[in-house]
Amino acid sequence: MDPLATETSEFWKNFGEFNDVDPASIQTEVFRLATTCFEEERGSLVSSSRVLQWHWQGAVGPGESKSDLEIMSGLWLRIRKAYQEKGGKYPDPILKMSWPYSDPESPTPEEIAMEFNGKALADVTDATDKTKVLAKKGEQLAGFAQLRDDGSTASGCWIFCGSWTQAGNQMGRRDNSDPTGIGNTLNWAWAWPANRRILYNRASCDVNGKPFDPRRKLIAWNGKTWTGADVPDFKIDEPPENGMNPFIKNPEGVARFFSRDGLVEGPFPEHYEPFETPLGYNPLHPDNKAVVSNPAARVFPDDRAAFGTHENFPHTATTYRLTEHFHYWTKHARLNAIVQPQQFVEIGEDLAKEVGVVAGGSREGVVQSRAHHRRGARHHADQTADDRREKGPDSRVAVALGLQGARQAGLSHQYADALRGRREFANTGIQVVPRQGRKGIGERDGTAITGYQTPLGYDLARTASA
Repeated sequence: MDPLATETSEFWKNFGEFNDVDPASIQTEVFRLATTCFEEERGSLVSSSRVLQWHWQGAVGPGESKSDLEIMSGLWLRIRKAYQEKGGKYPDPILKMSWPYSDPESPTPEEIAMEFNGKALADVTDATDKTKVLAKKGEQLAGFAQLRDDGSTASGCWIFCGSWTQAGNQMGRRDNSDPTGIGNTLNWAWAWPANRRILYNRASCDVNGKPFDPRRKLIAWNGKTWTGADVPDFKIDEPPENGMNPFIKNPEGVARFFSRDGLVEGPFPEHYEPFETPLGYNPLHPDNKAVVSNPAARVFPDDRAAFGTHENFPHTATTYRLTEHFHYWTKHARLNAIVQPQQFVEIGEDLAKEVGVVAGGSREGVVQSRAHHRRGARHHADQTADDRREKGPDSRVAVALGLQGARQAGLSHQYADALRGRREFANTGIQVVPRQGRKGIGERDGTAITGYQTPLGYDLARTASA
């Protein structure tokens, strides 16, 4: 399911030199179910700052596209019908699953959001006073503190409990008032858990419960309770003199610089080089070739055999986003494609001069690209591998590329898939040499060629998805 064509779904298609395959010989059948894009539907988005923010539909999806909810519901109803008619091993989870939506074939985002929050299946009472009802049967729960382990409540995700209460959709709130002036807007959308914006905010106070910085007070002890500009991440009535520490998720209650358990290297975690390291050794264990990279990493045998070495890939590159292409879907937008029409690799001027790569030239190999010189990139011919490691990447590769979209095709499907899902600032080992310096280059004029090692993790993702 995807609103746009992707390299993974069309790995079987011939794109000339970028993906020179014979579709007739690839015995894989691909079904692509066209979904609506995020601006064509309503629902919630959650950010890396834990804020769940509701958004509303801005356009109608094209053609016969359907929402993820409608497509998944159609699949689910067909699966359940097959179990009802033909049976199957352990059918209970299928046949007894709750499906209480007003339209079983197309649940609404609101219904799903309310399920994630959770509701009372029976009256929920105060643990210290059974006569006090906190939530009546059928009501939305106010927060995860009302969840019970006796079957009297149901929640799709406990950390989201409080996002859609009996008072309504908290994620849709748009009050950006900041009464304390410290940038904490508690009434704008909703943050998990409990609408708390700063985790472990008890650590902003000294042992007596007074803020370290009175000008930017998050919470403080007022003699009876913890209160302030944020939702306290602490037992609300726990006085400071009792000695309870701020980091309530750790048994010792304090922060950690290393893991106390779960690792056998300890107490500090071990260091391993990435598989695409330009060093070729582990700086902490330079004489132990068995631990250059993580020996416990699970790697498919074919992928491990394809890994390059630092001798063949002595340069480094980092991936990054372009202003014109925030990520992969923008390459399908014509205006974005006009302002940034094709793939390119930025190469430091010093390295370009050293290896003879001319700005504007193209190269062929695993990936084809225009070559752009970048001033200020740190590279010197007499650098050691350690120097290169310390001084940063020699080249930069924009990630919003590939064979699909309104832009010009620019990546082989293998490398495009390796980059799919890769975030900006990921590093890899590469080789930069002039086109004419590579065997099997072909007849076309050009001046830049870059080879890539296969990056761990993204290789796994590519193999699994393909």
